[in-house]
Amino acid sequence: GLGAWPIPELDELQASGRIDAVDYDILTAHSEAARGLTAAAVRRLRPHAPRRSAAAEILIDVLAEAKRYSEVADECDRAIRRFGGDAVFIHKRLNALALDGRDDEAAALATKILSNPATQHEVRLTLRRQLAARYATCHDWAAVEEQCSAALAEGDAGTEMQWGLIAARFNQGHL
Repeated sequence: GLGAWPIPELDELQASGRIDAVDYDILTAHSEAARGLTAAAVRRLRPHAPRRSAAAEILIDVLAEAKRYSEVADECDRAIRRFGGDAVFIHKRLNALALDGRDDEAAALATKILSNPATQHEVRLTLRRQLAARYATCHDWAAVEEQCSAALAEGDAGTEMQWGLIAARFNQGHL
């Protein structure tokens, strides 16, 4: 597997020209990361991340595995600028912001994702639940009501959002 090294066929594939040097480095870095050689994997991937989305994605995953969430968010920003608004990079950035404790930035990004009508239904509902929970801890009951109402209108059948809506209205003195 990719976690083993050496990968005997990899050197042969590169020597025969069947894979290029960048793919060789990407696969090698993947193996290094699997063996806990995070610094080596990052050094190997960084030069390729600006030109290859696969290198950028693996770099982001390696940094995330090492719990380097601030760097993950930065790399996601760069990848989004370079390769467009790929949902993979946007969602990885959202997770990194949340794990890095940058809640305001995560909430802003979640709101931006929700503003895109093409966002998948399950993603929308998950984001609305997370935003409602965040706003509830901040006692922003109008925002809780907004997220719960929207989730219910979008078909969330769970009781969590129903109770969230009731709590939000109660805490605003509307019940």
